[in-house]
Amino acid sequence: MNQNPTAEQKRFHDRLREMYFYTQMHNGVGELHHIFGSKYKAKALKEEGIERPGEWLVMMIPKKDHDAIDQFSFEAERGMFLEQQREYQKYFGEPSPVPQIVIDYFKTMKSKQDVVRFIEE
Repeated sequence: MNQNPTAEQKRFHDRLREMYFYTQMHNGVGELHHIFGSKYKAKALKEEGIERPGEWLVMMIPKKDHDAIDQFSFEAERGMFLEQQREYQKYFGEPSPVPQIVIDYFKTMKSKQDVVRFIEE
């Protein structure tokens, strides 16, 4: 199985690009950042039927920030991602298509190396 984004994930990425263009272009060219890499896998998410979670855990950020992403802490990246989820809802008037379980998984993580084995209800 190839690791290209699903059609739904591609639409999500395109909408993030659109939102960035109209709301953040004053910050310069935006780039799509895969927080864990596009091929990121998580056993707990796979067990929940989530395909290619690395393609959901993305955010648009200015190129200058993307070039220096290693200077950002895990908490900063998580905060930017969660803020962009809120902005998505404001901009499009509907919730982000990122599955809630993916968002909850990310909120539960303590670091990029953390393996969340289960998600509490």
